[in-house]
Amino acid sequence: MASTTTPLTDSNQYYASKYGRIAIFTGDNYAAFATTCRTALVVVGAWSIVDGTEIRPAGAGAGRRDWDDRNRKAIQLISSSVSAPFQPCITDGINEEDANIMWAELTKEDRATSRVYQANLYSQFNQAAWNSQTESIRTFQARLEEFRAQLVNTERTINKNDIMWRIISAIPDEGD
Repeated sequence: MASTTTPLTDSNQYYASKYGRIAIFTGDNYAAFATTCRTALVVVGAWSIVDGTEIRPAGAGAGRRDWDDRNRKAIQLISSSVSAPFQPCITDGINEEDANIMWAELTKEDRATSRVYQANLYSQFNQAAWNSQTESIRTFQARLEEFRAQLVNTERTINKNDIMWRIISAIPDEGD
């Protein structure tokens, strides 16, 4: 039986900046948002400001102007990649011109820190079924990879072998 080929889908919407695509944070996609936003922040040289390891230089010199410029870029990137319902979470950081505060507030929205949420995702991963009539094996793998991305750095981490075994166990015993 031949399977139909469907394109790999990505349920995220993206903010397209010149520093890269950033998944727009909607409350359910913290892992995708954090990864893509952090990448853009690294590209502009602002991640160390956002994570709090680089503090604003004292005085009025080129170093301070450079820091201020990178901080403003970070504020813009973060703000542009947060959906309207979550904008109030970052308003204080915007008003204080502090990208670190913005990031800290968004980190509180990471549902993957909840053990109940982790267990639910892990259960969904283990129950995921592949229907060769409606999706390609690659699309099924992409769905499994989404679970993996959401559970990265948690107690329920999914590794490549877990995905391989889920795919193998999902292949029907009979047929193509």
